[in-house]
Amino acid sequence: MIKTQLRDFHEEMKPLLETQDPTFKPEHLSMWSESLPSEQTQATHGHQLVSCDEKIDELTVNQCRLQFEADSLSLARDAAQLARLFGEESKTERAGRLAKVCHLRQENQIGSNLVQKHMEKACRFRCGSIGDLQVELGKAMGG
Repeated sequence: MIKTQLRDFHEEMKPLLETQDPTFKPEHLSMWSESLPSEQTQATHGHQLVSCDEKIDELTVNQCRLQFEADSLSLARDAAQLARLFGEESKTERAGRLAKVCHLRQENQIGSNLVQKHMEKACRFRCGSIGDLQVELGKAMGG
């Protein structure tokens, strides 16, 4: 920042205005040398601009990195939700298939029990040698 002292330069300029010197240049005034920033000040300002640009670049990179991390986290959260929903849907489908299979097994068991009882009543049969079968036939006929 340029620091200037507030002072009156009227006394310095009065003779120049009265004589109207054609060789006069504003650089001849003390106001010029006092108000003109020095080379060191200009170098400091240049260094400050460079450091500001570096800081802006760093912040921009950090902002992009943070946005990428936020987007990655959102994507991971969405994928986890989809996996959970798919798992629940799979469980529902699997439970439906399992219930259907269990129902079919139960129906088969009931049917086989009915068939077995009917076969015991209506379809008695024996297997064996002819002698054993004649004994069994005698039992069935006589008693």
